[in-house]
Amino acid sequence: MLLMNQPEKHKIQKMHDDFKNLSEAQKQFIAKSLDVSIDEVDALIAKMLSPQKISMQDRINQRINK
Repeated sequence: MLLMNQPEKHKIQKMHDDFKNLSEAQKQFIAKSLDVSIDEVDALIAKMLSPQKISMQDRINQRINK
């Protein structure tokens, strides 16, 4: 299994911090652009921060489906 590399995790952490520091109007704009709620945007970023184990077969499938 592969784990997300550290530089990528650092970028996602920065994105999460930046999102939390946005004004309410900016958060609403982003959420509305994605057609989701602010909580869903926050949850998605948090999910991206959690350790992700990707099987080799999933990795191959991702590359095939690009």
